[in-house]
Amino acid sequence: MNPQDVYSLTQMLAQQHISLCYSGYLSEEVLAGLADALRSKMAADNQDENMRKRVFSVVIEQVQNVMRYSADRLQDADGSGHRFGIVTFGVHDKFFVLTGNRMLTPDAERLRAKLEEIRNLNKEDLRAYYREQLNSPQEESDKSAGLGLIEIARRVSQPFEFDFIPLDDETSFFCLKAYI
Repeated sequence: MNPQDVYSLTQMLAQQHISLCYSGYLSEEVLAGLADALRSKMAADNQDENMRKRVFSVVIEQVQNVMRYSADRLQDADGSGHRFGIVTFGVHDKFFVLTGNRMLTPDAERLRAKLEEIRNLNKEDLRAYYREQLNSPQEESDKSAGLGLIEIARRVSQPFEFDFIPLDDETSFFCLKAYI
């Protein structure tokens, strides 16, 4: 990447109203750094506490989804790993959080069905579905994924947007955009 490419990237981010962008391997430490940057930005913009909490909650849930499901994994010596993805945050009439990551296609197909189901629920049905999922005997990993997506849907100001772009026979690129 040369200086002109970097400048073009900053111009494109500004045109898309993106004020924070991270592309790379994600960990709890990176998430904490992103959260601190977001908290500082929103405080500097004098956003009310309720809005900060809603935005912060959506960012956390979306980044944790990338950390759980990205097909790109960097294995550490201790056996743990970091997952690769992109996280963007911006304001264009409303706050938005956009995340993206590669996924295995069978996982993407299951996730699409879950997202479509959740996106079509109203606030009252979301609350009931959340309670139902919380008390269901699913595996913990399945339960946390569903609860996180439901939590995002409960905090957004309009239905979230998502898409899956097929990359090859085994993987797809997943994007999730939430407006708060």
